[in-house]
Amino acid sequence: FMKLKLSILIRTLPEREKCCNLLRDELYKQIRELRLEDQVEVLLDDTPKGVITAGDKANKLKSKSTALYIAYHDDDDFPAPNYLMRLMDGIATGADIVTFNMAYYEDGKYVRKYIINRFIGEIWSEEIYTIDRIYYHLCAVKREIAMQVDFPDINLQEDLEYSYAIKPLLKTEHRIDEVLYNYYFDRKLSATRD
Repeated sequence: FMKLKLSILIRTLPEREKCCNLLRDELYKQIRELRLEDQVEVLLDDTPKGVITAGDKANKLKSKSTALYIAYHDDDDFPAPNYLMRLMDGIATGADIVTFNMAYYEDGKYVRKYIINRFIGEIWSEEIYTIDRIYYHLCAVKREIAMQVDFPDINLQEDLEYSYAIKPLLKTEHRIDEVLYNYYFDRKLSATRD
């Protein structure tokens, strides 16, 4: 028996099934291609809006996870083709958190690259915005550390609060200097978030 190495946790809504299916199809494609069926699990919660908060939904998924590491993935965002391969490389190092770069799109247009990095401060330039805490929920974090911090019982900025709370617990980082995550902000779709 080999313990799972990564749980990918997806919060979604029934009305967002189409975009969530695109994400799941890509994740399962990468799992099959890399033969990671016994190492990666994909869990989702599609509880309807208004039943529980986004924070509670994240905590519920985290409690169901069984892998050594967890990473959340938004249902309307998309992983890079090498997302799982590079995350698994990072997990093999045993670091508390595996960080990477993220491409940010607004209404379908590329805006900038974000660098998610545990150990440097917030620096902005025209092309690159380096962020020090905000997107830790998207990174692969050791489950034993993630279980020490709950998302607050709210619908907005629950991921920010979680990231602030988990930061002091993260002592080691494996940094991947590649875009592994494509973040899509769509004004119309954001109105359906819970």
